[in-house]
Amino acid sequence: MRIERLTIAGDPAGAARRARALQPAPTSVEAAVRDIVAAVRADGDAAVRELTARVYT
Repeated sequence: MRIERLTIAGDPAGAARRARALQPAPTSVEAAVRDIVAAVRADGDAAVRELTARVYT
């Protein structure tokens, strides 16, 4: 997990731009979600456990 600390410090518009730049493009998110849903449909709870382990280890 990537954590970024943003400081507004008199430039809220700049902080908002930096925060938005950290988000992946919607198309890349869509592909990742499709893969996750397909894995869970195919392997059920085992896929959920494996995906959770990837995120939290």
